[in-house]
Amino acid sequence: MKKVLFSRNPKDCVPSVEQTLRDVISSSRSFDFRSVLYDQTLHELPLYYMKLSKSWQSSDVLMAVYPWVCRNGLSVLNPIRDLEMIFFEHLRRSKGRMRTILFVYDLPIQQAILSGRGKFYDKKSYEVEEEILKCFDILCVFNLAMREHFRERYAIDDRTFVEFECSDYYISPYTARRQNSGGGKWNIFYAGSWTEGYTGEWMSRLRRVDGLTWYFLGANWDWLSKENRHDFSWRSLNTNQKVCDYLASYADFGILTYSERMNAYLNYGCGSKFGAYVTAGVPILVDENCKYVASVVGKYGLGLSFDSVERIPDLLANLTDSDYVELTRHCQLFAEKMRNGYFFKHALAQALRKLGLE
Repeated sequence: MKKVLFSRNPKDCVPSVEQTLRDVISSSRSFDFRSVLYDQTLHELPLYYMKLSKSWQSSDVLMAVYPWVCRNGLSVLNPIRDLEMIFFEHLRRSKGRMRTILFVYDLPIQQAILSGRGKFYDKKSYEVEEEILKCFDILCVFNLAMREHFRERYAIDDRTFVEFECSDYYISPYTARRQNSGGGKWNIFYAGSWTEGYTGEWMSRLRRVDGLTWYFLGANWDWLSKENRHDFSWRSLNTNQKVCDYLASYADFGILTYSERMNAYLNYGCGSKFGAYVTAGVPILVDENCKYVASVVGKYGLGLSFDSVERIPDLLANLTDSDYVELTRHCQLFAEKMRNGYFFKHALAQALRKLGLE
């Protein structure tokens, strides 16, 4: 049986997407999938269509990852959007006896709307997305919210879905996990490369409390200097491995929150920031408005939820040393699952069973 994974080349992607695609490629090898990669550069466009079409016609089982199976995206800025829709319509009609699986890691239209970029997506964007989704027999999604989003908008049969709960994260810190020295002193980290408008203004609401220091990892953090906070520090790190090592070496907690409008997007799944914290063995402080991520954190005992960033010092003041040790232990156990591809492999096995292939 010929099994093929069709994917964008990870080396052409931003770090978070690169990590996801490399993890998918690694996990799929356990099921004998062969990877067919395409490049993002414009001169590779004809080759992209040729590779996907050839894989589509010659495979018994083809797997892809959304939204990166779409060459140029769904936005109005994509000059070949009509051509891509025709191409995916052709693929759907020519599928024949082959079976197809799509892992959905992102909702580009919803993310754009919630981040204030909705003007770049229109009715045609949804039509292209629907055409892509309906090319596949099985849709692997994070959770019920993502499943319902697709069911309601595109009337996709409920039997099509498999849920995989969260992303895997194939990184281990090179350095030993830092042990908190106690005494009410905590280093709290936020990882990511974000602009002020995208991240939100929650940094301005962080209380100045003796013993609490706030660190920001990634790029584009220079705007924080206007806060004039001696308890703020930022550092530019350009690889996921460096971020993981730095967190393991210096962090006591990782914080998960966004602007108010973007918190709603975290209802659809667990992003790479979640994986970065957990795999470094760092417990999470999560905004309860990020409902799905907060539910995963609570289910597995990976950290604490807060209803407002102003409440974080109070949460930590009531945290005992033994409670903190237990949180880190849970993170380490969960990290082992993520590093071994547990969630992807479990979902892929379910998808293959649904297709009668395992």
